[in-house]
Amino acid sequence: MPSAPPLDADLAAALGRRLRALREAAGKSQEAVAHDAGISRNHMQVIEMGLSDRSRPTPWNPHLSTLVAPCAALDVSVTDVIRDIFGEPGDVTVEYQVDGD
Repeated sequence: MPSAPPLDADLAAALGRRLRALREAAGKSQEAVAHDAGISRNHMQVIEMGLSDRSRPTPWNPHLSTLVAPCAALDVSVTDVIRDIFGEPGDVTVEYQVDGD
């Protein structure tokens, strides 16, 4: 199965910034959130940096399970984190034209 394309660097950075802001608002250290999420502090640090690896500056491209763990440790839903970045979904208007009439 092909791997998903990497996230845009700006989006990856926005996810990292949002998780860091939520962590700081909760008064938790990276180490505490990482422990609760079952990941290393280093992993939490690179997530907050929006990177997939400290040695390569490639944007973070998380699996859903990777995003769920820190969110759960911060007692927030993935949906809320995504909504914080993208905003509320709006109504979708679809316009179409029938050809041949």
